[in-house]
Amino acid sequence: MWPRPRSLVHLLLASFVMVTLPLLTALYQAGKAMDQLAGQSRRTVLAGVEAARLSGDLKELLLNMERRARQYQVLKNKQFLSLYGNDHNKLTATRDKLHQLATDADNRRDLEQLQQLAGDTWQALQQPSSEQSPEVVAPFAEMHALARRINLAAGRQIDRELGRLQAAVTDSQQQLYLYAALMGPITLLLILITTFLINRPIGRLDQAIRGLGGGRFDQPIAVEGPRDLAYLGERLEWLRERLNQLEQQKSQFLRHISHELKTPLASMREGTELLADRITGPLTPQQTDVVAILDTNSRHLQKLIENLLDYNHIQTGGNLNWETFETGELIAEVVAVHRLSATAKNLRFELPEKDWQITADRAKIRTALDNLISNAINFSPKGGWIRLHSAVTREHFQLEIRDQGPGIPEAERDQVFEPFFQGSTQRQGHLKGSGIGLSIARECLSVHGGRLELVASESGTCFRLTLPMTRKEEQR
Repeated sequence: MWPRPRSLVHLLLASFVMVTLPLLTALYQAGKAMDQLAGQSRRTVLAGVEAARLSGDLKELLLNMERRARQYQVLKNKQFLSLYGNDHNKLTATRDKLHQLATDADNRRDLEQLQQLAGDTWQALQQPSSEQSPEVVAPFAEMHALARRINLAAGRQIDRELGRLQAAVTDSQQQLYLYAALMGPITLLLILITTFLINRPIGRLDQAIRGLGGGRFDQPIAVEGPRDLAYLGERLEWLRERLNQLEQQKSQFLRHISHELKTPLASMREGTELLADRITGPLTPQQTDVVAILDTNSRHLQKLIENLLDYNHIQTGGNLNWETFETGELIAEVVAVHRLSATAKNLRFELPEKDWQITADRAKIRTALDNLISNAINFSPKGGWIRLHSAVTREHFQLEIRDQGPGIPEAERDQVFEPFFQGSTQRQGHLKGSGIGLSIARECLSVHGGRLELVASESGTCFRLTLPMTRKEEQR
């Protein structure tokens, strides 16, 4: 098992080393090849220059030796013979050096033949004058020819060495190209691996933070990677547990406070209804107005409590009761509930012309529609209209609810679905909303795999309800 880096910095340093290692290897191989080529070229140049110099010296020595041999034959002066001997020794040494540098068999044979002729001539010149033949210098013509051939062989040897050097350069280039072709994919693969190793814990942290921001506290957070990031993951897990506890406490508080409020509210409603029905006796006009105010506000309070209960029920993940029903019938039912409020403001409804059949939790879809239509009525001006348009696209049912209200400011469009958010636009009525109607509607659609979105509109407000035509489980 690979050891876990101590920190993100250590992981970055290790990743940098891993990525640069193939490149450093390629540079080392290239430098090594260049050193080999430099050494070979240096040896080739030195050998060629040395062979050319020695072959030139060989030709010059032969000329000197021939001249001294002829002078000795004519003048019979021992000094010329001594000079000839020195040149002969130099010729032997030069021939030996050329023989060591020679790589061609013919060139070596020419050098050996030259040495043989030079040795015979030197032996002949050392004989007494009376025994020497006038033709003792005749072999020099053949030796000059051999010297020219040796000189040409030295040139050919330089050409061959240069050819070998060129071949070595070509081989080195091919090897470098091969290294580059291999190092490129290896480096890319190492970059991908190191990027994955770095991005995986960071992506996990980002996913955990997004989950916490989205209110998903049921999934444990575990971050694998450098120790500092793993420690940060542990702190996020601690935060998730704390937030989960707070969420459960909040849900429990909402349940308790809602039920506690409903008990005295029921008594208040019963008392108000007794007074309104004049069971306890006749009422004066002023008392009748007070009873009407009590009845209106008690109903509003009941609606707020029911909204809190619905929101809490959806947040805690209530089970869905799937059933197939007609959308037109459900829309007409919800509109009928709000008909009295719409009539008071002289509003008219334009309902969808076509009916659709969907499978969903009818009660939750009804709750979403109830909140959306109630919202449209409350913000619509007197004498306006509320238009509902439905359609089916790509196996999804869509319903748009459009009104002629003042609309939602651009700065508040991202906040309208947040719980308890109160916008700057005032409702058309005496009662103030709770700020969770749109949140409840969105949650009702979200548990079905659908969505609720605010659609851009030139005037008024338009909400689009999108719902799958089939059950959420069947889409997986």
